[in-house]
Amino acid sequence: MAKPKKAGSESDNPEGGSTADYARAAGNLVVVDLALRAGSMILRNAVEKRVLGKDISKPAAEAVMKQSSLAGRMARVAAARLATKSVPGALIVGGGIAAKVWYDFAKKRRDERHGTPTKAAPDDNKA
Repeated sequence: MAKPKKAGSESDNPEGGSTADYARAAGNLVVVDLALRAGSMILRNAVEKRVLGKDISKPAAEAVMKQSSLAGRMARVAAARLATKSVPGALIVGGGIAAKVWYDFAKKRRDERHGTPTKAAPDDNKA
């Protein structure tokens, strides 16, 4: 009659490591995941500020970022996931972005042609 195996014995793991080794590795993965997510958030905020800073002043860009709602962030995350998970999703999201760029360009040209002033950023009208 064979002896019952103890939980965490070396024969349980295909690589021959102990359960403690696997627990330590899992803990390391959690730390790495948190570091990557934090770094990603920092980089995302820096890129958003830089992109917004091209069109409006830095304080106005920060105000726009603070006004971003949870629903807006969730919509952006959903669009990014849709775009990265499938080719049709990428085409839909890319087409939407292209349509917005063309619309903004046409609106700017139309406003310049008709002499309509473009909207000023909230902090730009300080005297």
